[in-house]
Amino acid sequence: MFSPAMSMLPGFSYDLSLSSVEYRWITAGTEKIHYIHDVSGFFFFLGYTEEAHSSGLFFEEWVWERFISPSAPKARYCLQALIAAYLHTYSDAFRKRYGVEYESTFGKCGQACLDSSDVQCASCPQLPNLSAS
Repeated sequence: MFSPAMSMLPGFSYDLSLSSVEYRWITAGTEKIHYIHDVSGFFFFLGYTEEAHSSGLFFEEWVWERFISPSAPKARYCLQALIAAYLHTYSDAFRKRYGVEYESTFGKCGQACLDSSDVQCASCPQLPNLSAS
C-alpha cells in the first residue's frame, strides 16, 4: 500500500463521525496527531471541491471513489500522502514529530497513477520532478 518512502511515516486516519470520541482528529495508530479545526478546509486540501459536492457525492463517498475502491483513479497511498501534506502544512505536532521523515519522502512517489494534470497530484511534494530527468 505504501511506497518505501511513505513507510517511514505511520498510517494516518481521520474520524468525521459525530458520534465518535475521535471526532475531527487525525490519528497515527492510536495517537491523536491533529485536531481538524476547519473541516471544509481539510476536504478542500484533499481535493474535494464544490464541484464534487455539487455532483451529489458526500466527502466519504468521494474518498471511496477516488482513493479506495478497486476502480479508484488514485491509490490509497495518495490519500496518505495528501493527509501527510495537510499535517505538514497545519500541524506543529506533526512537523516536530515526523518532519524529517516527511521531508525525506519528497519526490519519491512510486505510484503508477502519477498524473501531473491532476491538481492534487501535481502539487504533491512526493511527485518526482519529471522535467529533471
